[in-house]
Amino acid sequence: MTRGILHCGAWVYPVRAVPVPRFIAPSVRDHLYTWGMPIVVVTALAADSPVVDRLLVRLAEQVAEAISCEVGDVWSSFVPASAQRIGARVAAPGEQCPIVVVRGRARGADRVAAGMAAAARVTGEELGVPMEDVWVQWVDVEPGRAFAGGGLIG
Repeated sequence: MTRGILHCGAWVYPVRAVPVPRFIAPSVRDHLYTWGMPIVVVTALAADSPVVDRLLVRLAEQVAEAISCEVGDVWSSFVPASAQRIGARVAAPGEQCPIVVVRGRARGADRVAAGMAAAARVTGEELGVPMEDVWVQWVDVEPGRAFAGGGLIG
């Protein structure tokens, strides 16, 4: 199982290592980074490392299958929340409402819906909450509105 690293307070799990040359031709950069989406970020109450590992690997597999892309094209991160409230009630593990934000290029409504459903299902299963308690939002990344690989993503 792939081990993650803690980067800027978030667990980052590269599913596939992509060697990036010093100079990246625009066509290659567009392939690596435009197709290197979606990016899935889960914010939830802290969980044990094996749970986070399993969650992020399964997210990559299930979201990729749902939207018809390669597993290695899904980047996933887990951001532990120090606390969560649902109204005035303090949320506890098993009673929390995880927040999942998927950033990706525009896709058909059916694929977006399938990707969000897969993310909700996997997140709920791994964190022990009902799928209905998981908030998932898909954010389309418009051309020229993200920077990666040394340049704007087209």
